[in-house]
Amino acid sequence: MRFTVTTASRTTIFLFVLWTFIDFPIQWMAGFGWRAFTVHEQSAWLHFWLQIGRQMGLRDVPADKSSFDAFVSAYEAREMVPDAASARVADAAVAIMQGWLPAPLRGLVRPIAACLARPSIPRPADFVPPAPWLRTTVRGVLKVRARIKAWISTERYPALLADRAYRSYPKGLPPIEDAGPPRHHPLARAQLERYPTE
Repeated sequence: MRFTVTTASRTTIFLFVLWTFIDFPIQWMAGFGWRAFTVHEQSAWLHFWLQIGRQMGLRDVPADKSSFDAFVSAYEAREMVPDAASARVADAAVAIMQGWLPAPLRGLVRPIAACLARPSIPRPADFVPPAPWLRTTVRGVLKVRARIKAWISTERYPALLADRAYRSYPKGLPPIEDAGPPRHHPLARAQLERYPTE
């Protein structure tokens, strides 16, 4: 997880991120969703994201899932190594998820994340390996939830993205020009100075 231009090209990093958009939903639905993707849905999902990669101008986008999986396996073996920057990224991701929960539950986020992470993630992210009983429990609870949701759901159908509430925008979605971090934030100011929009 050393995401620097000295260890992997920018295109390679983008391809890895693109693969996560393809593979993670498929794997999540297969393991913990109310039903798995059908073969046709998997194919449509794959080609949708492959086309997005091409539209982004990415070079050498793999042509099929098996080729993409092989690319990612090689990438993980090469790049997923313990690194201080990787640990900081993992800490930031955990902090975001902790912010979604009441304070008494926030301590559960890191061990649960470790239970659900791909095998290549915990070591570079500096996650403590979860106890086998905890991993089995967490994954078992999610499987039970999936079984229940296959028959009972309190959610509206269809659930449209346009109808969703977003934590970042409690008053509703802003115009696209105003989306993003507040402009007075130091990181936002630095980005605007580096990549001016006008």
